[in-house]
Amino acid sequence: MNTRMALKSDIKAIREMWNDYYGLSQNFCDWFFNRVFYSQNSIVVTEGDTITASSGFVPHKIKLGNAAADAAYIAGMVTLPEYRTEETAKRLLADTLLAANAKGMPISLLMPHRYDFYEKYGFRTCYDFKQYTASPDVIPCFAVKHRIERHKINDKVIEALDGVYRKHMEDKNGFVLRTDEAWRLILEDLIANFGGKIAVAYDESSQAQGYILYVVRDGLMGVYEMAYTTRSAYESLMGYIKGHELNVRKITIKTDTRDLSYLDFCDNKNPMSVYPFAAARINNAQSALEYCLDGYEGSIKLQVVDRLIEDNNRTFYIGDGRVSVTEEAYDAAVDIGTLAMLIFGYISVKDAERLGLITGNASCAKGLFKKKNNFINMLYF
Repeated sequence: MNTRMALKSDIKAIREMWNDYYGLSQNFCDWFFNRVFYSQNSIVVTEGDTITASSGFVPHKIKLGNAAADAAYIAGMVTLPEYRTEETAKRLLADTLLAANAKGMPISLLMPHRYDFYEKYGFRTCYDFKQYTASPDVIPCFAVKHRIERHKINDKVIEALDGVYRKHMEDKNGFVLRTDEAWRLILEDLIANFGGKIAVAYDESSQAQGYILYVVRDGLMGVYEMAYTTRSAYESLMGYIKGHELNVRKITIKTDTRDLSYLDFCDNKNPMSVYPFAAARINNAQSALEYCLDGYEGSIKLQVVDRLIEDNNRTFYIGDGRVSVTEEAYDAAVDIGTLAMLIFGYISVKDAERLGLITGNASCAKGLFKKKNNFINMLYF
């Protein structure tokens, strides 16, 4: 068994594995492999001349605390059934994470098909989302005071969406800092592959104040992303959603866990669920810990245990505005999965202590890791 970076000549074999594993439509595969997939960001496992497994990653920047952090979104980890072993999976995933780290991405994200499978390799849930599921009559009858326009994709629309998105996400952590190209891919996928729509709310000065990305199909309206900058824009968007009541019987709205829209609903006892969502993994512990330095005035010697990436098995001194490797005895110790949850602020030090995920003097870590409002919307790729 060998692993290597993929070549352009490998794409046909990788795509065939995708088709067999995921059962995706030809239209989606055409779009993905033409627009998203890059062989230089993909790893393959080979047995002789046969490609037996593959995985890839899409580079992103995410907002982590006050910093823009480089992260790799892991996509398409597939193996031919006759070669599916624990050894293959472990080797493929380890080499994918190392390749991402070598390209300056100390953090990885993915959407697990099975959480327990990835947890044993150091991924842990770092994001949840809240979803409302309601009939149209539950949506309040807000007046639509903004001009609502449905759009096709163009540079002006992307600029308007991104302005609203960034303001809407100001109180959130871990979200993707979307480039124009990322926006274009998201919108292409939404419209071309899912038949979705873009609706933007404009004020009297023709400034975008809100938007929704949604799909209407078979009596269901799925609002996959809703962002707004003012209460008035929120009410206009809700009024616009309500306006679909003649052709939809059920509406789902996806949002962050702190959203309080249900307080406006006519019956706030309707289904409201919180789901575990994206998982994160630390590829490079020393680099990732540097994102926690801002505002930290204490010091700690933190031991990290990683059963997949040997270079992370270190004790790190964190203090004086730096992170360095030390041979001194540690104050507290965590495994690499717990470290991800702490760095992302998905759990607090107190949570980690209560769950038995940190050993030693946990109080030394207080102030280094802060609980945050994580939200990410890896919707379409």
